[in-house]
Amino acid sequence: MATVELNQVDLNHKNKYLRILILIIICTGCMDHKKEIYFGFNENPYSTDSYDYDAYVNQVYQSAIYGTLLSGNSSNEIAPALAKSWRQSSDFKEWELDLNENLFFSNGDTIDCLSAKKSLQRISFLMKSKGSRDGFLEYLVNFEKMKNANDNVLGISCHGNTIRFVFQIPMKDFASKITFGLYSIVHPKSFDSESGVWFDKSNSISSFSYVSSRDINNEPISLVLRKDFNLKIGHDKKFEKIDIVITRYKNENSGKVLEKEMKKKNIKVYFSKTIKDYPNDLDEILGQKGFIEQPYIQTNKKINVVIGAVANSGKMGICLAQIFLDSKNKINSGYFKSETFPVFNLPLNHPINLAYEAATADIGDKNIIDPYHKKAYGITAINYNRDIENFKILKKIINKIISKKNKMHEYKSPTDMGINTVKSSIINEEKIKEAARKEIIKRHKKYIEKKEKREVIERMEKILKKIIP
Repeated sequence: MATVELNQVDLNHKNKYLRILILIIICTGCMDHKKEIYFGFNENPYSTDSYDYDAYVNQVYQSAIYGTLLSGNSSNEIAPALAKSWRQSSDFKEWELDLNENLFFSNGDTIDCLSAKKSLQRISFLMKSKGSRDGFLEYLVNFEKMKNANDNVLGISCHGNTIRFVFQIPMKDFASKITFGLYSIVHPKSFDSESGVWFDKSNSISSFSYVSSRDINNEPISLVLRKDFNLKIGHDKKFEKIDIVITRYKNENSGKVLEKEMKKKNIKVYFSKTIKDYPNDLDEILGQKGFIEQPYIQTNKKINVVIGAVANSGKMGICLAQIFLDSKNKINSGYFKSETFPVFNLPLNHPINLAYEAATADIGDKNIIDPYHKKAYGITAINYNRDIENFKILKKIINKIISKKNKMHEYKSPTDMGINTVKSSIINEEKIKEAARKEIIKRHKKYIEKKEKREVIERMEKILKKIIP
């Protein structure tokens, strides 16, 4: 069961207004506005260990319960979080952060410099012992001398409630790097002080705005806003209206439980069921048991945005059903997407695109040259197998359900449907390539540790050969 929220927001489009469905995963960012949030994914988070931050479902969950020293705000600026201020030496090798006072873990213990130091020493030791490198912590002074997670030779020290970092090289982007969830502050009681091994991957001690009311093996997972956490973090814009859509619903009792809980909060829950042989059988999709039976989600906003927790969570299907139902109500709506990876205007075997393949090796995504884009424009563009396989079917659906005046008829390729400006934001490609290579190696190790299927490991080995001569 995939659980998402319907969030409605206003955005200006430079050419015209479009009416597009936007689904948002149950909110973890509106820290000041919701007392309780629920999680229901195709799969539960598999770990509360901050070191297991690679899976997206873990990131969403952990970002609500673990705080970082600094955070990035909506303008991509660095903002205070558990630390209230920071400064650096003129050569950028030394950084000091002053922690906020009167902050507590969910068990009542104080979040202080020593707990932050132990938490970051643990991550450093785990990375060293596993041979992992991130272009950050391995440059701490005496990093290579660490013998255990409690080893004080590392270039991290406490001075009152100020935590100090000393690096071997200039670390100009320290403030940006420390915002990453891998470097969240976790309670020292959660792990072994020597080995750094996490004690219980089902439970957690919160260092942030929410606390989990049950272990992660339960469904749905419930996160409750902490009344004892007195740090205001997050944006000030409230959702005007929130609805929840449960996709691929098969009468699970957990869905009804969620609906009952949300009803108490005046939040409407919609249930979307799987359409037989979607997206291949057009007659079924457009017939009496197809889109027509899907819930019509009420929204009066001209532009909405869709975000899903994982691949194949039903985002596009919900959008197309909404467009179909809009057309029945004489509303000319459309759909386009923001697609981060693969990066369409980077080479097929660029490390960034290979890193995307590595991240999705377990679900079978593969980067492919978009044949439709090549035919239409004579330009090589990179897309992935599912979009390319589904485009012909999607075009048929578009032709059947929307007005000839709709902008979607201008789509000549899957790449046309996406917005991606990643390439233009790269300022140091060599660093990006190196980071991507490290990510691929890390993914390979993770798949082995998780004992993935043999075909996943074999695919990763093929990807590794492309980055390691």
